[in-house]
Amino acid sequence: TTPLELRDQLERILVFGGWEIVDSYKNVSEPKGTWIYTPFENSWFRISAISQPADRFGHTLTTACRNTVVMYGGILNSNVIDGVDEWSSSIARLPPPVPELWVFNGLVEEWRKIITGDSPPPRYFHSAVAFNLGVGISNMDCSCQHSIVIFGGMTSDKHSNSSKSLDDLWELRCVGLGKGKSTYRWRRHYEQ
Repeated sequence: TTPLELRDQLERILVFGGWEIVDSYKNVSEPKGTWIYTPFENSWFRISAISQPADRFGHTLTTACRNTVVMYGGILNSNVIDGVDEWSSSIARLPPPVPELWVFNGLVEEWRKIITGDSPPPRYFHSAVAFNLGVGISNMDCSCQHSIVIFGGMTSDKHSNSSKSLDDLWELRCVGLGKGKSTYRWRRHYEQ
């Protein structure tokens, strides 16, 4: 989940995908679609976007600037996991993660899939944080350059048919957000 400022500038929270717990942790299933929660009104509403990402879990949602949220990675079509105590053995049976990058525009309530050149390996359960470079730091002005940094997570090891942890750091540069000519570029950071 991520905070998201929308048209009326009320604080709202965007929720997409994840797991819904059913049967007191015995079974889990994915909730469908994009939801927005308004804490001030204590209300939920579902976004009926024409185009949106497939439901997933283990992804990150990061506010890039006012009204713009970036989603990366995750696992599609989750398996049903029977019992919390079986979680560690279930990790190895999960489908492979996807290297998808999606951007949600809160002004028009729509998702857009972004295709970039080099991108991080597919991953899930990673961390992400946003920061901006240049003007507009205090109000998350979309006219400046923003970056999202992702670190670590898990990916599928094709050779052993299991999951392996990642320890890499990637930066997504987001330039011109909110101007209609946004650009996105990944860059890997290496140890010095």
